[in-house]
Amino acid sequence: MRRAYGPPIVPSASVAQSDLAAEPADTVVLDVRGMKCGGCSAAVRRILLAEPGVESAAVNLLTDSAVPRAVEAGLADEAAASEARRRGELQRSMVDLAVAWGLVAPGVSLALGAAALAGPGRPLVVDGAKSLVRGVPNMNSLIAMGALTSFAAGLATPLVPGLALDGSALEEPIMLLAFVLLGRTLEARARLKASADLRSLARLIPARSRLLLRPPGEPASAPATAAAVAPLASEDSKDAADVPTASVRAGDMLLVLPGERVPVDGEVVAGRGSCDEAMLTGESALVPKAPGAQVTAGTVVYEAPLSLRATTTGAGSTLAGIARLVTAAQAREAPVQRLADAVAGRFCYSVMAASAATFAFWALLGGSAFPEKAAAAAVAGGGGGAVFLGARLAVDVLVVACPCALGLATPTAVLVASSAGARRGLLLRGGDVLERAAQVDTVALDKTGTLTEGRLRLVASAPGPSTNPSSEAAEWEARAAAAGLAGCTTVYVGEAGRGVLGALGFRDALRPDAAATVARLRAMGLRVALLSGDNPAAVAAAAADAGIPADSAWGGMRPEAKAAAVAALRASGRTVAMVGDGVNDAPALAAADVGVALGGGADAAGEAAGIVLMGDRLGQVAEALALGRATLAKIRQNLAWALCYNLVAIPLAAGAALPAFGVALSPSAAGGLMAFSSLAVVGNSLLLRSQTEALDAAGGGSRTEASKESPDAVVQTAEPYITHTWRWRDHTINYAVAGCGKPVLIVHGFGASIGHFRRNIPELAQTHKVYALDLLGFGRSDKPLLSYTLELWRDLVLDFLAEFCAGAPALLVGNSMGSLICLNVAAAAPEGAVRGLALLNCAGGMNSKSLGDDWRIKVAAPAFMLVDFLLSRQRVARYLFDSFRQPTNLKNVLQRVYIDQTAVDDALVDLIYQPSNADGALEAFVSVITGPPGDRPEMLIDRVKGPLLILWGDRDVFIPCDGPVGKFFQALPGKRPDTEFIMLKGVGHCPHDDNPVAVNNVLTAWLAKHH
Repeated sequence: MRRAYGPPIVPSASVAQSDLAAEPADTVVLDVRGMKCGGCSAAVRRILLAEPGVESAAVNLLTDSAVPRAVEAGLADEAAASEARRRGELQRSMVDLAVAWGLVAPGVSLALGAAALAGPGRPLVVDGAKSLVRGVPNMNSLIAMGALTSFAAGLATPLVPGLALDGSALEEPIMLLAFVLLGRTLEARARLKASADLRSLARLIPARSRLLLRPPGEPASAPATAAAVAPLASEDSKDAADVPTASVRAGDMLLVLPGERVPVDGEVVAGRGSCDEAMLTGESALVPKAPGAQVTAGTVVYEAPLSLRATTTGAGSTLAGIARLVTAAQAREAPVQRLADAVAGRFCYSVMAASAATFAFWALLGGSAFPEKAAAAAVAGGGGGAVFLGARLAVDVLVVACPCALGLATPTAVLVASSAGARRGLLLRGGDVLERAAQVDTVALDKTGTLTEGRLRLVASAPGPSTNPSSEAAEWEARAAAAGLAGCTTVYVGEAGRGVLGALGFRDALRPDAAATVARLRAMGLRVALLSGDNPAAVAAAAADAGIPADSAWGGMRPEAKAAAVAALRASGRTVAMVGDGVNDAPALAAADVGVALGGGADAAGEAAGIVLMGDRLGQVAEALALGRATLAKIRQNLAWALCYNLVAIPLAAGAALPAFGVALSPSAAGGLMAFSSLAVVGNSLLLRSQTEALDAAGGGSRTEASKESPDAVVQTAEPYITHTWRWRDHTINYAVAGCGKPVLIVHGFGASIGHFRRNIPELAQTHKVYALDLLGFGRSDKPLLSYTLELWRDLVLDFLAEFCAGAPALLVGNSMGSLICLNVAAAAPEGAVRGLALLNCAGGMNSKSLGDDWRIKVAAPAFMLVDFLLSRQRVARYLFDSFRQPTNLKNVLQRVYIDQTAVDDALVDLIYQPSNADGALEAFVSVITGPPGDRPEMLIDRVKGPLLILWGDRDVFIPCDGPVGKFFQALPGKRPDTEFIMLKGVGHCPHDDNPVAVNNVLTAWLAKHH
């Protein structure tokens, strides 16, 4: 088949058809003359390949010929199709061009501007116009004036052709509204986040409740007694109906299962369990509940089901009352808000006056005073000359000014602080209370029930004097002094005819955190006073124990005398916070600048107080005052920002930088700045949420300075043991004790605490007296800024053994780093002090420096060095530590460490999270990781006497059983006849908590054998 291509392809070459009898039917040979070189032949080939329908082309320079090969479709058909496609593309391009230029046309831009004002900008414009007409202009009035002025300038462009404005002037209303609405959207999101704490309180009430019906077989007329519903508290019964919580009424019987929230306030009638009341009190410890105990809506039930009788429902519940109190508090203005309101009230008129002055200056004087700068700015702003430059800058002034930042400065900070305080058991009645709390310089404490526990304990006794009357008085005085009755509430025991036979001394023990709270208040620069109705001697003794100066403690005061003392302190120029817990404290609470009611407050005390502490913990007093200081500081920062912003932004918008730098804002840029100013205030207030996290640390850091097992040192907890405090080298050590018998001392691992053995202590305490202590730097023990080494903790444990176990050799139990500490103690202990060791997944050293010569360690050495370097940088260490200790991250790490995922509950996370918030926790964490490595187990084992039990989880990810440390201990039974090694299958790094049943069984049997 012969096809012709038409005219010659190369203009200078003649093209002719040759005899093609030998060629395929779809091929033609073109005679191409005039090619001189390879470049010519390449050009011919390129031209041929560009033709539609050509599949390939061969060009021969020697024969002056070209052979194009066509595709199966006809070349003519392909050419036609190609031309049609190109015509279609041209038409579409012309349509796009018309639309693009049409959108640039002034009419279209004006239409878009009008749509922006009538659509998304309509609420702003209407509200601003109404406020302006009423004579109370607001932020919307300024925005509306700016947007309408910009729109009017754009509207004048087609109507007055000589103005020479370009299209950018028509875009300003759209851009201005876009920036303003963007800022308000972001601000609304920030406000929503700020009130999240309060909304979360409402979500604590479950929507559904389990209503108890009659037990099976009981007549419908029978009363729903506690005995009748007792079986339902221990098992799930079909006689419970799922009903809406809103339908529950007082007197109804409800069943709450473990893990569920209590739907209403009520009284437990059957079942024994515990409740997490952290949402109410800010305390993480579980509170035991038994029949007769009160439960609060929103708290979580643990351990066992509880049957309860509803006492208060709906809006009358404690949680609803807290929410109302917080809402009312957020509505009460702080006094500093009045300054902001006074400024903001006149602000809009001042801004309008400044805008008018700006227009007058640039329209009448600026163009002649600064002709070059004004001309350049006019051109940059769309042209139009001096008049339109003045109008544009006047619009800038209207838009950039922001009274919103002034108005938001105080309320947002109060909102965040009151909501965050409520979540920590601090109920504050308003912004005025927060401001006064920040200014407090004197704290007056009631004694009974406030500084002390409110329960008398027998602490001393003395026998009666001899029968010689002449020596009775002197002898009695000596006996009373020797018995320690001074400062006690004394009860005399006598018999008719025989006189006084003896005396009993009672003392109201200090709260566990009393001394530490007083110390913290004084460290905050506050004067602490004690006002009490108790006898002066008892008051003086309590003041001395708590660290309150003797000249600031007064006893024998009636309620009106307390109020007079508070008034006298205020009259002397002091700002006083009075802390009390009972009705007799109400007059003094009302007389103080800030009244603080402890333990939820009795009715009268709660009504008179500005701050109610739901946690019944004295340390919350310091937390509340610290929150007040932080809030006032945040308010002042917000006000300073708002004022400085306007002082800088308004002159800049008015063209103050134009003469010197040639810089002038556009209305849209001014709108963006205005939105940013409000957003910055809200964002700064939100930082209070993170700052209040430190309050948890302050609460957890409260300590008492009592000595060994003294009554003042006892701390009742929800765990099945009692914790005490003990002074060691000027530091307070927290420890627990349970059971009786031969002593066993438990030492926890890195980052853990006593609570890590909460599932083991009760079991071991059935046959032994079990001690467990929080190591210095961890748990509830002090966290001083010092270098933490194995030698430090070794000395701590040795001194503890000498103090509490003198004469009775103890058996030591440790996990991870605690096991290594036990090895150090056993190696250094005097003969007979340590009976034996039980080591659970013993660590090989304090940190990476002590991991030995294993090849895996050598490979990872650079990474360890990098970690040490990064942690030596305070900012990096703080960032990493803050990230690591977040509850979610902690839980993720623990889930990798534990094989039994059900063991990783919120209580376990809190055991690590709560102490990590205390001051010094970061330094302790970093000190262990970057400090000296200490002796390895193989360096100590030969000095350890007595039986040795080694338990190892075969799925330990930190210290694997096939690693160098694991292999060392596995081989130990062959070298020491008194050593046992037990591999626990399917257990991780913490066997005692990962599989407590197995570990308790092994430890109990081993203790019975060796101790």
